[in-house]
Parts: sequence; C-alpha cells; structure tokens
Amino acid sequence: MNNKLKYYFATFILLAIFTIINSNPFTIYAQETEKTEEAQTDSTEEYDEDIPDRLRFYKEQYEETYNFTFEIVWGAVKKAIENTGCLIEQESSPKQVDGLYKGSVKSNMCVFVENTDSAFALLNNFSYHLPVIYGGVWINGRIQYKFSIREQQDGSCKVILKTEMSGFEQKVTSQVHFWKSNGLLEMAILDKVKKILEEQQ
Repeated sequence: MNNKLKYYFATFILLAIFTIINSNPFTIYAQETEKTEEAQTDSTEEYDEDIPDRLRFYKEQYEETYNFTFEIVWGAVKKAIENTGCLIEQESSPKQVDGLYKGSVKSNMCVFVENTDSAFALLNNFSYHLPVIYGGVWINGRIQYKFSIREQQDGSCKVILKTEMSGFEQKVTSQVHFWKSNGLLEMAILDKVKKILEEQQ
C-alpha cells in the first residue's frame, strides 16, 4: 500500500513540475514580445530623430496656395525659374476650364553642380537616393522643375511642383542617370516664388 501511495505521489509531483515548466515559456515569451515591441517603438522613435535634414523634406510633389491672381502667380513662377539660373523650356498658354485659368511651366535641365571636386558631396546633399556606382565619378548634377498653376474658386492660385534630378557619371557607366531630389531645391525655388509675390504687395 505504501508503495502505491509513493507511486501516485511521485506521479503527481512529476505532473505538477511538468505543468509548471510548460507554463513558464509562455510567460517569458509574452514578456519578450512586449520588450521586443517596446524596443521596436524606441528604435523607430530614434530613427525618426536620426533622419538627416537633407531627407526630411521629400515629397512626391510640392503644393502651395497663394492669395494672388493667376496672372501674378504665373509671372512669379517664371521669374523664380529665371532667378534660379534656369531657362524656361516649355510653357502651355493659360487656358480657361470651367471659367478658371490653368497652365504649366517647365524649366530646362538646370545644372546646379558641374566639374568640381565636391560634385559627389553636393549631389548627395540634394538627392533622396543618389545611385550607388562604385568607383564612379560624377561630373554634373541637374534638376528640372515642372510647375502646374491652377486658379481656385476663391480667386487664389494653387501651384503644384514636381521635379526630376539627373547627373552624368563619367568613369564607370559614361551615362546620364535619373533619380529623385530630396526636396531642398524644391523648397528653395518655392521660397523664391513667395518672395517675388510678397514684392507685389
């Protein structure tokens, strides 16, 4: 009888130990999951804080609304392009659609860096992702501004700006490559538009 009791007692203890051992990993796993999620949140916050200034302003397109007539904004955009040292490659004659004017202006491929030892650094400063070409030598960088100007019902004007950046790599590929700007040059030319408009007041 004593042996049977000892057997049942030992079996009970083993089952209890087995249950405890199996229950702990789930608790540990849950704690590790929470810690992992917290770590991911912390790392994301740190990543946001660590974003370089040159990458903070990127957008697919840049939009501004000005409380000036279409004619004044149209002239300010063209003047801003010229003040940046670019030429106007193409402009559509303003047309009325539903009684509101709209038009577009496109600059040429404006060279903002050319044949300098700091070409790579300047390209990298104004690029969202400069193409990686090991051993490459960039000899210029260009950007093209594409403005769309639309009169609004309240008499203001909405300006949409899109750009295309490119550069010639001489040593490895001997080709022109295209990529995205990071927004610094877009903000600069929109600031020129704003200042020209302010002078009209």
